Amino acid sequence: MSDGNHTRRDFLCDALAAGGALAAGLAPRLVGAAEPPAGEKPRIHIGTVTYQVCKDMDLPTLIKACEDSGMEGVELRTTHKHGVEPRLDAEGRAKVKEAFAKTKVKLVALGSTCEYHAADPTVVKKNIETTGAFVQLAADVGAWGVKVRPNGLRKDVPEDATLRQIAGALKECGPFALEKGVKIVVECHGGGTSRLDRMAKIMALRAFLWVPTRGAPSRGTLLPPSA
Repeated sequence: MSDGNHTRRDFLCDALAAGGALAAGLAPRLVGAAEPPAGEKPRIHIGTVTYQVCKDMDLPTLIKACEDSGMEGVELRTTHKHGVEPRLDAEGRAKVKEAFAKTKVKLVALGSTCEYHAADPTVVKKNIETTGAFVQLAADVGAWGVKVRPNGLRKDVPEDATLRQIAGALKECGPFALEKGVKIVVECHGGGTSRLDRMAKIMALRAFLWVPTRGAPSRGTLLPPSA
């Protein structure tokens, strides 16, 4: 995906190149990789998203593949064969939670395709509601977060208006996610919106700031940005 002279691939390549110098101290834990010194926790963990390679795996196959390959965590992207979707009933949700309780593989996030840039307010509202459904699902199955995304700049309004609209939708999603103990993860995504300065502006415009509790990053407080 390109925006001006920069692409997401360029950004990733630059990041990987910069990270190479630190590889000895930040190496992810792969099968066969050296364990960190006793008492020292690894600073980077490696996982996967069920996109492309993993999309056709059912949940037991996926968990086994993660275990065998050394993947420590997984994001279950919507519409894939794992079947972890908001339509799951209480029994299905309990089975998913149990499956991850029996493995060291962490269910990091549910990957939704919720986006908030549409010109039609009813479409935006529907995406906010769907985000809420994924948040409830995440709480029920034990996922840490729910991934959402910006997905482009509208052509009919100034750039700033779209970014503010996206941030405003995130504002509506935040309190329910906090109530359920689930994090909203905003993907760097979309034509125009994937540019890092625009992503930074969305974050700056969001209505709430997550402040993790010292020593317990899974708990925290939502504060206004000015706080």
